Amino acid sequence: MNFLKMAEEFFMQTQHSIVIDPEPEIEVRGKNINANLPPDTFFKLISSFELKYPYIIENEIYALKIQMRRDQIEPEQAIEICKRLKDMIWCGSTACIASVQQDHMVAEIQQGIKVSESEALKFFKDYITKVELTMESIFEMLCFSLDPNSNRNDSSGVDGEILPINFINNFDNVPPEEVFKFYEKELLNKGVISKLDLNKFLKSAFEDLDVPKEKIRLIRYRTKGDIGDVFYRFYKDIARGSQGEKQKYLNLLIQYFVDFTKDKGGQSHFRRKY
Repeated sequence: MNFLKMAEEFFMQTQHSIVIDPEPEIEVRGKNINANLPPDTFFKLISSFELKYPYIIENEIYALKIQMRRDQIEPEQAIEICKRLKDMIWCGSTACIASVQQDHMVAEIQQGIKVSESEALKFFKDYITKVELTMESIFEMLCFSLDPNSNRNDSSGVDGEILPINFINNFDNVPPEEVFKFYEKELLNKGVISKLDLNKFLKSAFEDLDVPKEKIRLIRYRTKGDIGDVFYRFYKDIARGSQGEKQKYLNLLIQYFVDFTKDKGGQSHFRRKY
């Protein structure tokens, strides 16, 4: 399979895999709605659309990078190909597969918070917006993997300036380099967060001690427990925080990142995974 064919399959598979995420959980009026598709419906969709499952996006991006080199395609050309395919293929709001997810999620939302179908549909459209934002973040990650010098993952949007990871730690006594090294390894290098958003988080949470009006949306992660484990290990292993400081470190997760709240979406996951 050549790079063009592999890239085309990547955009198709990624779009559908995100739309029918096997763990969709959305927050509606302060309540977490679990909208998992029934297993028989989920696997019927997998079969009907010939989707890979599980589909590990990071692995597929790496495979694309290897194929680019095998086909001797320049990174700039590869990114241009991917951009054209993205514009042609990615359309989360109109994906035919989304209609099945829509019917199911609208019913779950109606049952969960007792609203009309039209109101529930609005919340579903918000979910699709989240899907589209996630896909944009994945595209950034893809471009950065194909060409680390493209600045797509680091650009401030002004003359291609690369934002430096440079902040003062007013939050605790951990040296800034150690804070950055930890989150770089656990989030940035694993494609969970972009460098731009990591920089925003460190500046806002550790230097300015300021809770943002708009939370950061992580690019991709398997479960909330995986992310909770990262922040818990920073609290216990890096900062060596006391029990009395637990809430302070939990706030780094629930006050700065979308989809994590004090109750079900945050505190229950703020623990060591193993």
